[in-house]
Amino acid sequence: MAKQPLMVERTSYLTLLYRKSPLLRALETGLFLAGFALLFLRFSPESPELLRWSVALAVIVLTVTPAVYLLAVMPTYTLYPDRLVVRKGRREEEWPLAEMEKEYGLPYIYTVRGRRVHVLAGNRFLQELNVRLEGVKRGWNHQ
Repeated sequence: MAKQPLMVERTSYLTLLYRKSPLLRALETGLFLAGFALLFLRFSPESPELLRWSVALAVIVLTVTPAVYLLAVMPTYTLYPDRLVVRKGRREEEWPLAEMEKEYGLPYIYTVRGRRVHVLAGNRFLQELNVRLEGVKRGWNHQ
């Protein structure tokens, strides 16, 4: 196993605005629905205030939730020539590149040991990861 990492990336706030894990999506949806239920109890369905506050709630939830997730989880991805190490909070997972496959659809979803995983990293990191995966698939030895 190689000791020198090729790349280290801490997920940025901007990345979390457009790349989301299922947990983050569920959290945003739940917070919005809870807030909307409270708004619905406060305002009549025909009032323009309900619409205004609903839009404001959506903007607040979609901008604040990724920041809270980032502070709480602090996702960090470390790419080695033979593996990807993912640290989320206190939990750390190591995925051998030989066991990873790119899923087609969204550029940040992969399959590891039959499980779908979301790599919430920037485009440059994902490009390097894809190059490494292609090299492993073809039997190239990148160092």
